[in-house]
Amino acid sequence: MNISQDLRIGITCIDDKKIWSNGLHQNVYHLFNMLREAGYGVELVCESANICKGTFMGNPLNHLTMDNIGDYDIIIEASNTLMDHTVAKYLQEDKGVAVTIHYGNEFLLNTVVNSLYYPDQAAKTFMPPRQAMWVSPHFEFSKQSLEVLNKTEVSVCPYIWCPFFLLYYNSEEVLSFNEDWEIGNVSILESNLYYVKTCHVPMLIMEELYNQDKSLINESYVFGSTILNKSKTFVAFANDLEIVKDGKMSFEHRYKLPHVLKKGYAGTIVSHQFYNALNYLQLEAMYLGIPFVHNSHYFKDHGYYYEGYNAKDGAKQLEMALKTHKNNYEYLKERDRKRVYDFHPENSRNIEGYARLIEDIVSKHIVKK
Repeated sequence: MNISQDLRIGITCIDDKKIWSNGLHQNVYHLFNMLREAGYGVELVCESANICKGTFMGNPLNHLTMDNIGDYDIIIEASNTLMDHTVAKYLQEDKGVAVTIHYGNEFLLNTVVNSLYYPDQAAKTFMPPRQAMWVSPHFEFSKQSLEVLNKTEVSVCPYIWCPFFLLYYNSEEVLSFNEDWEIGNVSILESNLYYVKTCHVPMLIMEELYNQDKSLINESYVFGSTILNKSKTFVAFANDLEIVKDGKMSFEHRYKLPHVLKKGYAGTIVSHQFYNALNYLQLEAMYLGIPFVHNSHYFKDHGYYYEGYNAKDGAKQLEMALKTHKNNYEYLKERDRKRVYDFHPENSRNIEGYARLIEDIVSKHIVKK
């Protein structure tokens, strides 16, 4: 594909102090490198002069001001949004094209959830309207609603991930599944921050299997659950489970996957998501060959899949994982890694996918100027 190499593209970013706390910042790193390797002139930009004193994984942050924003043909709002008056000047003076990219569940979380549960939180709007908006494929369901809300065309962009950050401080050999692992140590690693990723269904999956055969689960851990301790509903829910009554389930703070793996807590992982069918945990587990019980339709033929909220079906999949995974884990890891590569920033389909989006902007908004 022919690309417009003379473009100057800015991607909004902050320094790398939060690179390990939020997958969004890692997405920005992958996007930046991918566009740069594709041949685009791309820079990381930020409106804060103080933040620009730092760097982002060794890359400089360029201070974006009202005076120099017009030097960029395209500004991609990624890890942080531009101030409204900055965008207004950029667009009103026909300086370039503003694009917003959403790797998160923008409509459900920032519109619906905030309306229901955080009434005092300021509304997150994209006014004036940007010329384009990109969303991750697992949020395509909200495309039309985002178009109406933001008064702009919404396109689906490739989801990108690679093991760079997973292996940044740890070797693959240390983290990858092997036959010596205690597969009966079962963990849940959902964030429990919103209803899109919670521990409730995985706990029921473990409970169902535990009631059928208490010998299969050695220990179980619910990471990221201590924030629920103040919830009387959750405490009652948990205390009603036999696996909890028997002291076989513990509730822990939130930790990164490498920490959990090195401690031996996650021989098997059980997961659940709602309208969040692509996330790092799935890809990390598949890359490392860890038995992974999940309900993501993107990976029906990988890991151990159950549909929706079907805890009994999930228990059957967990039983299969615990009984059979060690028999062919090397084959399964090799197979799953091929699927994981579909999301790699170096995959030509992903590079071409973003190039098409950029060239579409060029043809619609830049060539006409």
